[in-house]
Amino acid sequence: MTEKLTMQGPKSGFFSFDWSPDERFILIDGRETVAVCDSTTGRAVGFNSFPDLSRARWTPDGKSLILWMLNS
Repeated sequence: MTEKLTMQGPKSGFFSFDWSPDERFILIDGRETVAVCDSTTGRAVGFNSFPDLSRARWTPDGKSLILWMLNS
């Protein structure tokens, strides 16, 4: 079985990517949707939507994500 993740990004089409400190995962930030994918298989291991998301990055220890939210 193949898992496919489709992310609807902003109209500008901008996505950002951030490797985890141990390089096992990659964070994909679609400005409203965040996905974490296994860097070896490319499979999504988790994702969620945050309507007011501005930016997402890994913490230095790679155990958590930092989410910057827009002021509503």
